[in-house]
Amino acid sequence: MVVYDKLVRDKIPGKIKALGNDYSIRYCPEEEISLTLKNKLMEEVKLLISSSSCEEIEDRFADIMEVIYTLAEKSGLCADDLQKKRLSMKEEHGGFREGIILEYY
Repeated sequence: MVVYDKLVRDKIPGKIKALGNDYSIRYCPEEEISLTLKNKLMEEVKLLISSSSCEEIEDRFADIMEVIYTLAEKSGLCADDLQKKRLSMKEEHGGFREGIILEYY
C-alpha cells in the first residue's frame, strides 16, 4: 500500500477499482478546495520542471491547464474568460517568447 493523500483526477478511483486494487478516498471540503488546487498546481509545476521527454512535458501541461481551469471555475471564471484575459494582456504587454530579462528599472 502506498499513501498518497493528494488531489487526483476524478476518474482515478474508478481506474484503481477496475484493476481490482483496494483504495480509500475522501472529498476535499469546499472551504479547502482552492488551497488544495493551488497546492496541486505547485506539484504539477515541479513535475514539469523535472520532465524531460516531450510526452512528459505534454502531460504536465495538460494537468496544469486542468488545475487552472478548475481553480478558475471555483473562482467564478471560465476557460473563455481566461483566454480573453490572456490575449488582452498579451496585446497590451506582449508575451514571453523573446525571453527578455529585465536587469534593472
